[in-house]
Amino acid sequence: MRKSLLWSVIGSLSFACAPASELELYRLRVSQALDRDVPLDYERIEAYPRQRDLRVPIVRDDIGIIAFAELHQCDLGGLVGGRNSGLGRFAGASQRLAYEIRFLDAAATCELEWVQDLRRQKQSRLPALLWNAIFAGPELTGAFAARQHEGGRQAGAIVSAGPLEALRLTVDAILQGDLNLDVRAFEETLFELKRQAYGERRHRWTALRRTLNAVSRVLRTSRVCLNDSPTPRSRRLAAVFVRHYVEGVQAVAARMQREDRDWLEALARLYDALAPSAPPAYADFHRSVVAYHAPRSEWARTQAAFREHAGAWQTVFEACGLRMSDVVTSARIEVR
Repeated sequence: MRKSLLWSVIGSLSFACAPASELELYRLRVSQALDRDVPLDYERIEAYPRQRDLRVPIVRDDIGIIAFAELHQCDLGGLVGGRNSGLGRFAGASQRLAYEIRFLDAAATCELEWVQDLRRQKQSRLPALLWNAIFAGPELTGAFAARQHEGGRQAGAIVSAGPLEALRLTVDAILQGDLNLDVRAFEETLFELKRQAYGERRHRWTALRRTLNAVSRVLRTSRVCLNDSPTPRSRRLAAVFVRHYVEGVQAVAARMQREDRDWLEALARLYDALAPSAPPAYADFHRSVVAYHAPRSEWARTQAAFREHAGAWQTVFEACGLRMSDVVTSARIEVR
């Protein structure tokens, strides 16, 4: 089988991460078959930016007592008074967004000229308010955190693009002038986003890349066969490749590939809608983690690790006179 065909087989099953036990077993079996250590390199996981570095400053609107009294002509006095109460001053980002949208809606029919000027100013701040409520909030921070259940067990690393798509639709509607924000539904969607487990997926991706890269290096620097003839060691390696890589690591990877890509694409679309408001801290994180098409992103580095791994195995088997098509077929892989 040509390299391009092998890579298409590997690529169709990859881009995700197997459980640590499966990865460790794979590395151990390669080490035993080659009678060599397979050391792992360290790879730092870039943390989601701190909330204080993500928040966009919002200009405070101050009015005098006389102007406040005039607001009652437009049924805005109670709304503004509530915002300046003890509870209102400590409202979270989503509640602040809800207040500003209610003000814009209520002020639309107010005939006071200065209120319309204020309304236009508040309208221009909506992207920043949306940014603070979503990207600078605890929910997305939680989605990127690696959580654990009680007792130290990792939580299930399940991700879904649904909450991100729902948030993007809300953002698009608000930016297009739709002020009918369902605050409760918005906050429920944020809560669903917090329950995502993409932080755990990132840890699995990192473990996967470290294992693939370590095994690739050892395969590239090991002399397994002489005179293009199979050896007992090459046959042991073929068994490891089939049982522990193709049927083990890649089997798990195949189930996670679509979920991960859908999640990243949904987050990228949400970011694109609010990108002009993004502070540098997130823009850098987006390029290196979220933007899967960027050349040095986590997704691209994972793809490169799979390609290199496939090439390393291909080189070993060719040097041993083994036909990769036979090795792959023995794993009962359906090549589409």
